[in-house]
Amino acid sequence: MQPATWLRDRIPDALLMSGPLDLAYWQWIGMAVALALAIVLASIIAIGIRTLLHLVTQRTETAWDDLIVDRVRGPFILWLTSLFLSPLLGVLTLPERTAALMSATTRGMVLVALFWLVLRIVSVVQDQLLTGRWATEQVQARTFIPLLGRFVRVTLVVVALLVVLSQFGYPVGSLLAGVGIGGVALALASQKTVEHVFGSVSLAADQAFRVGDFVRIGEVEGTVERIGLRSTSVRTLKRTVVRIPNGRLADERIETFGERDRYLFQHDIGVLYSTTPAQLEQLTAAIDSTLRAEPNLWPDTVIVRVIAFADSAITIRIRAWFVVAELPVFLDIQHRLLLAIMRDVDSIGTSFAYPSVSVYQSKS
Repeated sequence: MQPATWLRDRIPDALLMSGPLDLAYWQWIGMAVALALAIVLASIIAIGIRTLLHLVTQRTETAWDDLIVDRVRGPFILWLTSLFLSPLLGVLTLPERTAALMSATTRGMVLVALFWLVLRIVSVVQDQLLTGRWATEQVQARTFIPLLGRFVRVTLVVVALLVVLSQFGYPVGSLLAGVGIGGVALALASQKTVEHVFGSVSLAADQAFRVGDFVRIGEVEGTVERIGLRSTSVRTLKRTVVRIPNGRLADERIETFGERDRYLFQHDIGVLYSTTPAQLEQLTAAIDSTLRAEPNLWPDTVIVRVIAFADSAITIRIRAWFVVAELPVFLDIQHRLLLAIMRDVDSIGTSFAYPSVSVYQSKS
């Protein structure tokens, strides 16, 4: 006796009536039960196999194998579900057309599970590369690796879609030929998108800036948070996020503060005209000594000179560079120096000048 006949003999007459798509109601219920049972069985087996694999990977010194075991749970359950679903659906003796559709669906699930597994492995490889020694030594890798990872994932999704469609009888060859014929129209329609994608590749190759760099792009100033396939996100000093299309960046003036090798300390101060030449000599010498006392000073160029007789003051220009990597460190140095210069001005017996106007009155 066939399984379906044995089932039909024990099913209420109401469920034997034909429902949507010429399937009996009991067959619809049977498919739902088969799917739920397949998922439950797949989940139980996946837990057991995952536990055994963890026992093996814990004995290794590397971390990537543990990450792969953790992340392949979903694809593995989907694959097992498709394996259990085929024989369970066979018990229902579905009509030939429906059976063919279900068979294509299970094959598609296997392929989706396979591509899903590859995507998870790509994600693990990307994370390991970003945290490895090579990425820490090659700072541009933090920008290039995510771009490459996104490109690989998009490619895999497109290939998976075409392969799954082929399982349902769609003429993939004709679709590809149609894409080739309509390629020119597609290129024209997506010209800007292609421009932005190539712009992102150009940014990674030229290393114009990297994630984490503080940059000024046109009128936008902030920290680069993300370089995507289409746009670059910059977190401004006001904590807003500005997204700039990558194609536009090729035409913009980009100033990268992350590659700065030293910071410029430059200030013009004005002292009273009552200051004598001897006091000016003492003051410039004192400021020069104050600058050279800083351990981070770049000693090749230190300028402390009288440069002008302004309307209300004698102007002294102070210029020096400091070899520090971060702006907060330079700001601390600048703070100390400005206070020290104030003390130098006070110590020689003069003071800073303020804008003033002399008015002369005469009696006629």
